[in-house]
Amino acid sequence: MPTSLSFKSFSLSTGQAFKIDSKVATISGASLSNLEVGIIWLGGSLNVAGTVKTASESFSWFSYSDFAAGKITFTADGSTMPNLQFWVREKGSDSLPEAGSRGLVPPIVYKHLNQAPKLSRFDLGEISEGTEIQVSTSMISVSDLETPVDQLGKISFKVTKITGGSFLVYGVATKTFTYADVAHSVVSFRHDGKNLAPTISLQAFDASSKPLGSSPHSAELTVHTVDDAPVLAVKAATAKLSAKLVDGTSVITPVRIALKSLVSLSDDETPAAGLAAIASLTKSAAALWSTRTALSNRRRAASPMPRWQTFSFKFRRIAAMPMSA
Repeated sequence: MPTSLSFKSFSLSTGQAFKIDSKVATISGASLSNLEVGIIWLGGSLNVAGTVKTASESFSWFSYSDFAAGKITFTADGSTMPNLQFWVREKGSDSLPEAGSRGLVPPIVYKHLNQAPKLSRFDLGEISEGTEIQVSTSMISVSDLETPVDQLGKISFKVTKITGGSFLVYGVATKTFTYADVAHSVVSFRHDGKNLAPTISLQAFDASSKPLGSSPHSAELTVHTVDDAPVLAVKAATAKLSAKLVDGTSVITPVRIALKSLVSLSDDETPAAGLAAIASLTKSAAALWSTRTALSNRRRAASPMPRWQTFSFKFRRIAAMPMSA
């Protein structure tokens, strides 16, 4: 018995997943379980039981059971006016479908909705530690269904995440710029000079009255590092020394200063746990520095009571203040 196929009118909007099932298409005249449904489509993609088929595949056969169960959906991508053609044949048949079921085009009411731009490439290439590179159109690929290629300069970009450097437009740090800025070679990226790899994410926005943004796209960037010398920093230290006159002789109480609290060591190429291998000063049990200085052997028999005098010194250097008679 010849197979017949008929459709009801249905509406599509850009980006909407529309279910193609028995509610919009009626198949009759044969053993339904032994049928295959063929679909030719343009302007979108088909999703069949979770498997996406793009427009490049253009034509596929599906089982009637998938069709009847509503497992076939079509999503218009806005690239062109959606076009669907349906065919029906018996399963396993290599022959053309019978008359009445060949290439039927359902009546579609299509509404185009503004779509966000697509940022498909963000590759800054290579940079040397602490230097600056110019950002070019070859590093960023962006497209927008509503924006002609000759007007892509209207597309704007927003840096949503950045560490390890900064973008500049005309030499001024910024987190926003346009594709026109990139095309005019006024956008650059400056590395901060540290050995850590930068982390950068960029988002593209169209020029509509209510701008739509793409998904953030992470940058690809290779940094050529330089082996920097370790940095040893020494803090200034002060301490109070008390001198006591005992039997006419001044005696200083020893003062101990922990070097660990005064010395810091860093190296871009060495993890913190490995710094002890560079200098023994960074060991957890830091050496203690002490000093004991005799101030005077001069007898002061005239002093009936012990005298106290305060002395101050800086790390590596002792400055003693003479005691008054």
